[in-house]
Amino acid sequence: VKIRFLGGSISQVTGATAPDKAYWWLTKQALSAALHPRGDDSQYILAAVGGTNSVYGAYRVGVQLLDKNIDLLIVEFAVNDDSNKRAVDGMEGIVRQALKRNPKMGIIFMYTTMSRLDRDDYAQGKLPAGVVAHHQVAEHYGIAEVHCGPLVNNAIQANQFTTATFYKDGVHPTNAGHAFYAGLLSRAIIGSL
Repeated sequence: VKIRFLGGSISQVTGATAPDKAYWWLTKQALSAALHPRGDDSQYILAAVGGTNSVYGAYRVGVQLLDKNIDLLIVEFAVNDDSNKRAVDGMEGIVRQALKRNPKMGIIFMYTTMSRLDRDDYAQGKLPAGVVAHHQVAEHYGIAEVHCGPLVNNAIQANQFTTATFYKDGVHPTNAGHAFYAGLLSRAIIGSL
């Protein structure tokens, strides 16, 4: 099972104190543990560039990931696409290239968050602009979504985290934040096996 991650700085490990504390690595560990007893091997590649959005991701997805064959593509650009007026174009560009290469490829959009979105959108019962754009594409193509923002907001409201313990700098998750994201993503994937 070839699983690939495409995203920005959150996927790039920013905020974690070590690579093995990042959400993508923790997800890799959980998926490997779930697949191994079934007799399945799994391979992972991370293609993350900090500060980039889905439009840039659409330009690099082919060479960096699709040329290496994929069974499952996980895309994380919700935070960087929040002010991107071309987010629908970027995400659709990623999906169209992926499905052209492999029409049976699984795709998941992962919606991470940041403290500003938590305060200005989720706490007010609204969805951030980037998530709205990504959801339009997901709905059109039948893409699975892992929506972390409301669950992060609920955990902060329930005092499971504070903004300071979840976000290192208001954007990038701490080790605890990365572990929370990994738990949501891996449970969603393992639950569908």
